[in-house]
Amino acid sequence: MLELLASTGLTRQMVLMSVFTFVGVFALFILTVSTGRQPFSLFKALRVTRQDPWMILGDMLVSSIIGTALAVPIVGPETANQAVAGGLGLSGILTVYTAGTKEQ
Repeated sequence: MLELLASTGLTRQMVLMSVFTFVGVFALFILTVSTGRQPFSLFKALRVTRQDPWMILGDMLVSSIIGTALAVPIVGPETANQAVAGGLGLSGILTVYTAGTKEQ
């Protein structure tokens, strides 16, 4: 596994920070959905209307991966706390920004 990381140029620290950032993004997604608000959602932007549990889980995962891909380079976390807080914060900003969009 470490050989694969070394061949891609990723360090163990970078992978861990990405995982912790994903945890923050995913946690905010779940919290936002559980409170009845609309989170930052790729499927919502693409106007996917199917609402079966697998589609919702896929939306959560894909949107969280996108949030992580945005948060890690912007925040540049060096510790787990910074990574989780960065994931929560940046996805929170995206959620507030998309809150004004109306469903058609």
